[in-house]
Amino acid sequence: MIRRVLRLVCLVLFLAGEGSELRRVPWRARWDSFLQVRLSGATRAREISLAFDPDYGAFLEAVRDTTPLDATIALSAPTNHPLYTYEASYVLAPRRLVRPDLLSQADYAAVYGSEVRPGDRVALSVSKGSLFRLR
Repeated sequence: MIRRVLRLVCLVLFLAGEGSELRRVPWRARWDSFLQVRLSGATRAREISLAFDPDYGAFLEAVRDTTPLDATIALSAPTNHPLYTYEASYVLAPRRLVRPDLLSQADYAAVYGSEVRPGDRVALSVSKGSLFRLR
């Protein structure tokens, strides 16, 4: 009986100590600042910069900011890493992505890493690549 009472007293003291520690941590302030964060386009691009290709995030942000939500985009990006397609699907959602060989189904063609030569017709300029309006 005495052991049970001592266990209960220890448990109550432990929980009281843990509870008072929670009050010292400014969780409310952290949560409020988290909710108030508004990211600018440049900050979002930096946040999306990917470890395997830092410029790809900026390219996807530029394509996302330029194209309408209901657009179909033929994306030409390196195929040596599956994360290129995965990240594009995530960042460009709800836009539909198709392979570059399906240009007839696309409204836009986004080409990552291409250099535009003088005289090329590019409807829209994006960072780190080219975006062509097809329709």
